[in-house]
Amino acid sequence: MNEENENNKEELSSKGIAKDAFTGITEMDSSLPRTILHLFTKPHVVIQTNLSGDKKTYFNPFKYVIMVVTVNLFLFSLIGFDSEFITKEFSKSFSEYNLEDILYVDKVAEAMTLVFGKYMIITMMIGIPICSFASFFAFRSYKISYLKHILINAYIYGQFSMIGIVFLPVMYLFIDNYNDISLVYSGIYYSWVFIKLFNGNRFSLAIKCVLGMLLYVITIFLYGSLIGLPIIIYYLK
Repeated sequence: MNEENENNKEELSSKGIAKDAFTGITEMDSSLPRTILHLFTKPHVVIQTNLSGDKKTYFNPFKYVIMVVTVNLFLFSLIGFDSEFITKEFSKSFSEYNLEDILYVDKVAEAMTLVFGKYMIITMMIGIPICSFASFFAFRSYKISYLKHILINAYIYGQFSMIGIVFLPVMYLFIDNYNDISLVYSGIYYSWVFIKLFNGNRFSLAIKCVLGMLLYVITIFLYGSLIGLPIIIYYLK
């Protein structure tokens, strides 16, 4: 019986990760509500179950993140978090770095909004493996492979968006502080997932969580800058 169960489990490998990411994305099943609830209440169980090779109990992490992010973007567009708002936020970011005098700020911001909006799913699916280096480095002492960190971060990223959906009324009231609010709840959830996932000294784990979240933010910034750099260079010509 055990041998049969083992044969039914798909090995977690680069081939398995790719298959999870790009097949059956539009499929829906009864595991979705369970996944949403348990990622709030016991995320370590969801992650450990999937890492063990069980693909039936919980929703596929890559399908989950794509679905939740898509719903998140649609709902946020209804409350004013649209392309105009994002363009304004990009412009504000450039102004904070005193770049408004040397760049066509509005044009650059509009172009970056178009890129991130039109190719959101692609940039996100590329970004998750890149950002996974943050947790891979911060928690390297636990000997978890980089491929497994990709799966872990897919669930985390998806739940970041789900938290945004749950707190949609709050975001509506404080939409101008969206970045600050999202950073706070993302940091709390990110830390809680890894504290639940790994055993050990809580203080040591907390330090690793802070390091992981810091590296995560830095990685996102660098990734976004890498995408925006060609646009900026174009307008500097």
